[in-house]
Amino acid sequence: MEMKKMKLPPPKKSKLFAESMAGDKPPLYPWGLCITLDNETLKKLGVDKLPEIDQPVMIQAYAEVTAASMRNVQDGVDRTVTLQIMELGMEDTEDRPDEDEEKGEDKNQP
Repeated sequence: MEMKKMKLPPPKKSKLFAESMAGDKPPLYPWGLCITLDNETLKKLGVDKLPEIDQPVMIQAYAEVTAASMRNVQDGVDRTVTLQIMELGMEDTEDRPDEDEEKGEDKNQP
């Protein structure tokens, strides 16, 4: 499965944006992509020691679609899918490909 970067593009700067967001940082990722793992879930995953803040981890999940909708809006179509994660795995990222491999660059090629 190919991994896709989900980071949001920087917001368009406007006077209204600058005034309404003074001191606030815009979100880096779309709403809904953040999951919270409680104590029981961490035990099931075998996480005894909490990871450090900003430490990357690899997760893999098996989920079931619980809702799907599409509606017409002023600027096109808005689609939403709700997933219920049913199986989840988490591990550190020691085996994660480095940045060059993520970008599709082959270090062995000149």
